Amino acid sequence: MNKKTYYQIEGIFKDIEEDTFDRGCTGLEISSYPININIEAATLEELKHEFAYHIGVPVKDIDVGPENILAVQQLEDRNGFGLDDIELKSWKRGKYKAYLCTYTAYVYKTTKEEVDLSTQA
Repeated sequence: MNKKTYYQIEGIFKDIEEDTFDRGCTGLEISSYPININIEAATLEELKHEFAYHIGVPVKDIDVGPENILAVQQLEDRNGFGLDDIELKSWKRGKYKAYLCTYTAYVYKTTKEEVDLSTQA
């Protein structure tokens, strides 16, 4: 039977908090929710690329945290999109509302083995 070992993320957790340029996070408009997504890759580096792709950030921004955690933060608009240059400049002047979003994922190394059901009772 064939065995396959790979790296896996089973869901991403997103934390959102209103952020201002001059005062930082305000403690207002806070929410958290899970994103139901499964990502698999042959290597940890490939998994980081897939994670970055799904969030919409450069892979260089992905932090490898303690133990088995990947994380990244980005400023987003109210629709969940990263800020463009014009929005970022407006946010810095206090004219645009933005949210600091933290994405966290737990990484697992998994081995799957095919099962021959014809030999099972």
